[in-house]
Amino acid sequence: MKKRESNIFAMMKNTETLLDENINKFSGVTEITELLNSFKNVISRIVTKEELKRMALAGKTLRKLSEKNEAIRKAVVISGALYAYAVKTKNIELTETANIYRSDFKKLRDNELPGVLETLKDITQEHLSELEPYGVTAERYNSFSEKINLYKKALSQREAGNTTRTGAVVSLKELFHEAGEILVRIDRLVNGLDEEYPEFAREYFIARTVKNLGVRHNATDTSSVNLTPESQVQQKKEPS
Repeated sequence: MKKRESNIFAMMKNTETLLDENINKFSGVTEITELLNSFKNVISRIVTKEELKRMALAGKTLRKLSEKNEAIRKAVVISGALYAYAVKTKNIELTETANIYRSDFKKLRDNELPGVLETLKDITQEHLSELEPYGVTAERYNSFSEKINLYKKALSQREAGNTTRTGAVVSLKELFHEAGEILVRIDRLVNGLDEEYPEFAREYFIARTVKNLGVRHNATDTSSVNLTPESQVQQKKEPS
């Protein structure tokens, strides 16, 4: 969750806890109990959705890093052989092209590295017969080519994962909206308990306050959650 979502979720958890601790005060208003159960269900779904999103992204990231490191490891062997061959044959252009170290590969971004690896693969294919004495066999070349493809596949899957995450954010927005609608209904019912349990009603609307909202433009739009309950505003307007 981003900052605004996290703060709203904290409000939701505080409200849930307060209602749980004071369930005896509204035992005669069964609708509040039913709404509380629905509210808890939404909170549970939000937690599950967020955890699945986090785990999916972490798994794709680890796979991408693993495939990237494997591709670089094989690229270092290939470029080393090409460099040795180029120096021996006094091929200046190839010497400059093949003079790539592991650190050079690692500095490249994910949108740059695949192109460099593909170029290295194409050059190796052109000189494959001459590179066998330098340890680059057809089998090693094919293995290098396969690792490039696996790395590119991992990159594309991670991009697809980002699309999935966008969908998950939309789903979170819907869940926050659902929670907001439940809270509005609970607000009205708790407001009706103000005469019998004024302290409980006061604590409830304090719990319903979202604190430290943070930067709004960086967060999912959760404006559908009723951040300032109508009943709370009404209470503030009443003379003390």
